[in-house]
Amino acid sequence: MMKVDASTAADFSERRFLNLDTHYTVASIMARVDAFDVMSNPDDNEVSASVVIGDCRRTVTLEFNINSPIDMDNAVHKLDTMTEVIEQFKSHLIAEGIRCLASKGQIWVPTK
Repeated sequence: MMKVDASTAADFSERRFLNLDTHYTVASIMARVDAFDVMSNPDDNEVSASVVIGDCRRTVTLEFNINSPIDMDNAVHKLDTMTEVIEQFKSHLIAEGIRCLASKGQIWVPTK
């Protein structure tokens, strides 16, 4: 429960659709960072953040709450790990996709 003297502002809020316009399913990613500043007791200040990834009927919410240096380390580690795995996944997906398309006599030309 938020205290009466607390102020909050969305320090960051971003939502983007993941699919190209030619795909009609609603896949999206939304990220939000909120800072809660408690004027009467700075020890109660905190950051609450989340990333929501949705694809059709499924969604995953990852939460990041920062109240201490250990929380900060964990949040950064979580993001670094996700970024690393997604970059590796992308590389392997592209390589296998190119191989698969070549076996069908098709060529992939990136649109971006």
